[in-house]
Amino acid sequence: MENLKVLIDSFSNVKQNESGGISMRIDNFLKNASLSKKLEIKLFNKWEDKLEDCDILHVFKATLDTYSMIVKAKSIGKKVVLSSIVAQEGKYRIMISRLMYRILPVMNTHSILRESLFFADVVVAQTQKEANFIMKYYEISKEKIRVVPNGVKTSLIDYYNIYGQLNKEIVLCVGRFDENKNQLSIIRALKQTMIPVHFVGGASSEDEEYYSKCINESTDNMKFHGWLSSDSAELAKLFYSSKVVVLASHKEIFGNSLIEGGACGANLVVTKELPIEEWGLKGRCYQIDSKSIDSIKNGIVNAYNSPCDNEISEYIISKFSWDAVISDYEKIYSELVGI
Repeated sequence: MENLKVLIDSFSNVKQNESGGISMRIDNFLKNASLSKKLEIKLFNKWEDKLEDCDILHVFKATLDTYSMIVKAKSIGKKVVLSSIVAQEGKYRIMISRLMYRILPVMNTHSILRESLFFADVVVAQTQKEANFIMKYYEISKEKIRVVPNGVKTSLIDYYNIYGQLNKEIVLCVGRFDENKNQLSIIRALKQTMIPVHFVGGASSEDEEYYSKCINESTDNMKFHGWLSSDSAELAKLFYSSKVVVLASHKEIFGNSLIEGGACGANLVVTKELPIEEWGLKGRCYQIDSKSIDSIKNGIVNAYNSPCDNEISEYIISKFSWDAVISDYEKIYSELVGI
């Protein structure tokens, strides 16, 4: 039996953003899926590739860019998998948009997303919480949705033999700087402490002033590393040196840095937005209210002063391994083509 041929597509500027979580997700997916004996995975090249030659089109994130490809694939009888990546916000705007579309069917952002979800044969959500949101607000059937989490970078695990025994001394926050990621609240929470705080990431192209504001309010116990390659030794060293990894976002779909911090053995301080119960991490994380400076401070200080959970690394690596993730995708693809 020949391998299943899968073309991977995403929005046009997916590789133009230094903070590209979707870009990194695709890179890790490709790196690990290429090891599969059942799949032939390829990035879609619009200048050379023909949809007729593939079995499945797998799209990461529904946008206006990808909508036309989804429609084209369906028009020639190809199966479509859509990794939805739907922000769980704007509930009332979605409902109003849905109502207006029924009255006057003019395409807009929400209708394009809904149409993309409707046309896809399988919609992949990263959490059950995201899946529930898609079912409720975009009226997509439960039978069409699969929940497959992101995986922990294999390169990070590979660095264990080099950095796994480092002293855990710092608080680490990884991500682009913007209002949603909420680094300024972390700075304000810890500026009166002596706890060493390290930030990885740079300014969002949509909110460059926020980064400057964070630097201006920072104190001597804080260090900014800028952008680091997701596979770099420097980033791995920071993760393994972390007593605490904090994610204080107001809104978050998955939170890769949190999972990666747990894989490296750090205590986890996490926004209440993430479904830690779903992941079996209830009682193993310090949950915080992202809108409260006191909550953020108490969560981080308590986590920093507590011993590390020696079992969390093994648990997270087993639950979020790329082997398990790719196995899930192999099953989805096989079911779609009936093999």
